[in-house]
Amino acid sequence: MKKLNILNKYISLQLLKIFIIVLLAITTLAWLSQILRYVEFIIEKNRTINEFISLTILLYPWLISIIAPIAFFITCLFLLDRMLNDSEAIVLYSSGISPLRKLKPFLAFGLAITLLIYFINILITPWSMKEFRDKITTLKTDVINNSMVESKFISPEEGVDIYIRNKENDNTLSGIFINDARDKRNDITYIAKSANIIKRNNEISMVMNNGVIHKSQKNIRSKPIEAINFDRYAINLSDIYKENHDILYKPSEKPLMDLLFPDKNQNFNDSYLNKLKLEAHMRLSNPLYTIAFMLIAFNGMAINLIIRNTRIKAIINTCIIAFSVKILGIYALDLATKNPSISIALYLIPIVTIMIFGLNIIYHSSSVYNETKTQRDQV
Repeated sequence: MKKLNILNKYISLQLLKIFIIVLLAITTLAWLSQILRYVEFIIEKNRTINEFISLTILLYPWLISIIAPIAFFITCLFLLDRMLNDSEAIVLYSSGISPLRKLKPFLAFGLAITLLIYFINILITPWSMKEFRDKITTLKTDVINNSMVESKFISPEEGVDIYIRNKENDNTLSGIFINDARDKRNDITYIAKSANIIKRNNEISMVMNNGVIHKSQKNIRSKPIEAINFDRYAINLSDIYKENHDILYKPSEKPLMDLLFPDKNQNFNDSYLNKLKLEAHMRLSNPLYTIAFMLIAFNGMAINLIIRNTRIKAIINTCIIAFSVKILGIYALDLATKNPSISIALYLIPIVTIMIFGLNIIYHSSSVYNETKTQRDQV
C-alpha cells in the first residue's frame, strides 16, 4: 500500500509539471494568434504596450478553458510514453499492478482539472470576457484618443472643424482651435491655449483655458467680428460625440445563469435565445473531454503495451481516436446550432467515450488480476 502511495505521488507530480508546461506553451501560442488582430486597433487608438497587455490578457481564461483538455491529453501521452521508454511501465506490469491501480493518479488529476475548467467556465471566463468587451468599447468611444488627433484638422460633424496642436500624457490638450458653423446665422470660433475633456453624467464637455471666442454673422459681412476673451470657458460636446452605453454582450461574455435563464424583459428573438442555450451547453460539456481524452490516452499507452517498438504506432492510433472524438463533438455543435434538440449530443459524446474506454480498463484490470492470481497459485 505504501509503494502505491509513493507511485501515486510520483505520477501526480510528473503530471503537474508536464501539464503546466504544455498548457502554458499552447495557451501562449493561441493567445499570440488572438492578439494579432488587435495590434492595429491599439496602434490606431494611440495606446501603450501596458494597456495592450492588460486588455489582451483577459483572453487567457477563455483560452485555458478550451485548451486544458487537449493539454492534459498531450501530458498523459508524454508521461506514459516516457514511462515506457524508461522501462517504468514494464516494472509496474511485472509487479502485477493492474491498469486500474495505475489509472488512479491520472483519474484524480483529470478530475481536478475538470473541476478547474468548470470553475473557470462558470466564474472567471464570463467576467474576463465582459471586462474585455467593456475595455474595447471604452477605447472605441474614447473622445480624446479617437478624435483629438495632434496637428491635424478633424471634422467629427458637418460644420464643425477641430484642431489640436499637442496632446499631453495626462490628456491635457494645447493649442485649441474649434470652428462651429452649424448655426445658420453665426460662425463661432474658439481659440484657447489649453483644454481638458470632462465626462460627467453621460455628458462630454471641453473646458478651455486662456482663450478667445470669435463670433461673426454669416449674412452680414460688413459687421465686425465680436471677440470675447476668457480665462476659463466650457462647451458641450455631447451633441457631437455620442457615447454608446448600451453594450450588447455576446453569449460568451454572459454569466451562466443569464444563459440558462435569459431576462424575459429583453425580448430576445428565438435565434439569440438558442445561441445563449448553446453557449451554456458548451461550457458544461467541454470539461468532460478532459476525462475522455485521458482515458483514450491511457487505453492506448498503458494497457499491455510493454514493447518499446510499438510506441509510435500506439501514439498515432491514440491521437487519431482522440481527434475523431473531438471532430464528432464539433459536428454535433454545428448540428445543434441549427436544431437545438440535438444539444444533448454535446454531453453524450464525451460521456459515451468515458464509458467505453473506462469499461475497457476495468476489463483489462480484472484480466491482469486473474492472471496474477493464477501465477501465485501455481507457485
